Amino acid sequence: MELNEKYSSNCALLNKAIADFELSLRADFSKYNTLETDWIKNGQIQKFEFCTELFWKTAKIYLFSVEEKIYTPKLTIKTLFQYQLIAEDLYLALMHCINDRNLLSHVYQIEIFNAIQLNLPSHFKSLSTAAQILTQLTIVDEN
Repeated sequence: MELNEKYSSNCALLNKAIADFELSLRADFSKYNTLETDWIKNGQIQKFEFCTELFWKTAKIYLFSVEEKIYTPKLTIKTLFQYQLIAEDLYLALMHCINDRNLLSHVYQIEIFNAIQLNLPSHFKSLSTAAQILTQLTIVDEN
């Protein structure tokens, strides 16, 4: 698969994932019992983690096309900022997304889960904005 094709495909997947994440955040917990609410919250967290991963890996493809070899999420976001593709407020918000994603992956405490759950609407907004920026970028595959 050519780099441009892979990038376009990832952008499409990212936009679909962002839409699914938004839909999950619309859940009305008053309609569900405790167990169902827990399942929905777990699904929301999983959608957040998926969007975060897909975002930075899609951005990494773009940066690869401009000769930047990036292998970590935080460095990817920092490089987007250095290239002036994202503003400082979005840079900081995306770093917050990565930090929360890392906490979910490495710390197993219900208090942290609940705190991050409260951050999901702002994380959605940040990831959605970043996805729109990536979708507007085009790359030229010189292979």
